[in-house]
Amino acid sequence: MILQLFTVALALLSLDTTYAAVIRQRPQRIRNWTPDTQSATASRTASKSARASLTATKRLAAAATAAPTLSSSASPSGLYSWTPIVTRSMLTTQSASTSASAQTSFSVAPSTTATSTRTATPTSSQTPTQTPTQTPTRTSCITNYSASQAGYVCPAGYTLSVSTCSTSYTATTNYACAAGETPSADTCLVAATQDWCPSGWTFIGGAQCQTTVAATGVCSSGWSKSGSYCQQQECSAARCGTVAGSGALACFTGSCKGDAKNTGSSWSCFTSDGGPGGYWGNMNANTACGSSSVTFKCWSSAGTTSCSGGSLYRAGTASTDVCYCRDSFPQTYTCPAGYSRSGTTCYAYQAASYQCAAGYSLSGASCWRWATVSYTCPSGGSLSGTTCTISQSATMSYSCPRGGSVSGTTCTLSPGTCATA
Repeated sequence: MILQLFTVALALLSLDTTYAAVIRQRPQRIRNWTPDTQSATASRTASKSARASLTATKRLAAAATAAPTLSSSASPSGLYSWTPIVTRSMLTTQSASTSASAQTSFSVAPSTTATSTRTATPTSSQTPTQTPTQTPTRTSCITNYSASQAGYVCPAGYTLSVSTCSTSYTATTNYACAAGETPSADTCLVAATQDWCPSGWTFIGGAQCQTTVAATGVCSSGWSKSGSYCQQQECSAARCGTVAGSGALACFTGSCKGDAKNTGSSWSCFTSDGGPGGYWGNMNANTACGSSSVTFKCWSSAGTTSCSGGSLYRAGTASTDVCYCRDSFPQTYTCPAGYSRSGTTCYAYQAASYQCAAGYSLSGASCWRWATVSYTCPSGGSLSGTTCTISQSATMSYSCPRGGSVSGTTCTLSPGTCATA
């Protein structure tokens, strides 16, 4: 565009020079003229050349969207004139201290003589002496301009989604215990109670359990049970007999002196009666001493009619009866291993076990349960399960496509450089 305007200006300048040559030949406008064949021919030739230049100029101006306006008017003398009008966008009129408006016209008469006049109207005391030169429009220069949007950006560690930045991190785990519980890592502890006893046992305090069973009745050591009695042999049949006179059962523990003397009405150990002396007894067996046919024997000591822990009892056949010491059953009581007896009751003891309330598990002497878990986001954000998410609006970034450094939404060029507007 600038080159075209400059070309138009040069064409107009050439045309203006042609007009000036004609004016110098005929400085005054001729209203009454006499046909001159030679002069008219020269004038027409000049007029055709001027019209051809004007036509070319108009075409160039039209291509630059600034076409000159062609006007025609009839002069008082019947002459025709064309006035090329140059727009401000086509030319720039240079003015120092004088601002002048110039109008260039030329007339062509139907005769052989043509004149051209140029009239200038000065607006100051200075009369222009030179046709103004035309310069192309200068491109404006800027040092800053609006930055272009380059897209949304997020801080480091954030993920962009449309116009939102988000980041996530693991929520903080919090453990809570009830009053009276002791926190321990992710559990809550309480002391277990030592008061649990197995089935059949009774908690008696002092962390002890007790159980009881009935004592078992038995005969004393060396005794044997016989029916509802306990018995043991006190003396053999040879020493078991009845006491003379009373008939009481007795055990004769002394030495056997011999057979008693039969006096005809009784048996006697007295020496006066012919006996050996001593104490006699009617024995169950006659094998102690003397004649085997005599059961009455004389002994060095009297027979014992009692026994330790019971009374004498004779059992067996007449010749084999022995004396037993017999006692009521049971003579004593016994308890299972690990029990102690008190009267007819057996007692056992063991340490009570630890136990926990419902909802707790036992570990040694302590009860534990899982602590109540909660999650929080200490650095802010919204909680979802065990994840915290922080969201914020993304920041629009700006760039400088024509160079320079961006500050906010403005691009600033380095000193000494510029960009076209």
